[in-house]
Amino acid sequence: MADFSSRTGVAFVAGGTGGIGAAVVRMLAERGSDVAFTYRTSQAGADALAAEVKAYGRQVLALRLDLGDERATAEAVAEASD
Repeated sequence: MADFSSRTGVAFVAGGTGGIGAAVVRMLAERGSDVAFTYRTSQAGADALAAEVKAYGRQVLALRLDLGDERATAEAVAEASD
């Protein structure tokens, strides 16, 4: 299924390694989106999820981030848009 492959840009998912967040990341990749997602502590979980996104042939950016840090969050969004 390719709902998003013709759209430019990247999907940004905050909290991408949690249960719902990871499901959203997978669905977006499966449907043709490149994905940037954040995680707080689980490097191994982020690496595994990034590998799944790449298996769909999509680009992925995993960003370690504390969403409570406003400045870091703004920087992460800017990085993803680049």
